[in-house]
Amino acid sequence: MAEEERRFAIEVSAGTETDELISYIFNEMTDDEADAVDVERVSDHSGDIAFEPVSATAIFAVTSATAFLVLRLIEQWVEGRRQDKQIEALVRASQTGVSDDVVKALTELSKKHADISVSRGSISAPTLGKLLGQDER
Repeated sequence: MAEEERRFAIEVSAGTETDELISYIFNEMTDDEADAVDVERVSDHSGDIAFEPVSATAIFAVTSATAFLVLRLIEQWVEGRRQDKQIEALVRASQTGVSDDVVKALTELSKKHADISVSRGSISAPTLGKLLGQDER
């Protein structure tokens, strides 16, 4: 009898954007990768008011092989949201008559954050193994 691979839980909450995060993750995976990941959506509602169900939290059940991929996709999604907000701030600043010097400073700050994000990289496989309690081999 084959031994079943140990599974880990990754719990993430992005508030009202949790469903968007879940969709992003599964859209970025191949069919085989998606088949190896289970997700449980936990909604946040009081039950007193009629509403459109919204996932407030997602719990991903992953193997050690898929954990790295899911964490990397979460990181990419979060970074994309941060960059979107910086661009929105730049557009608002340029439309509200803020001085060109302020817009230039905000632009340079956005570029610096992008450079840091690229140079810093993501979580490494050996680090992930330690987080998951696996021995180095």
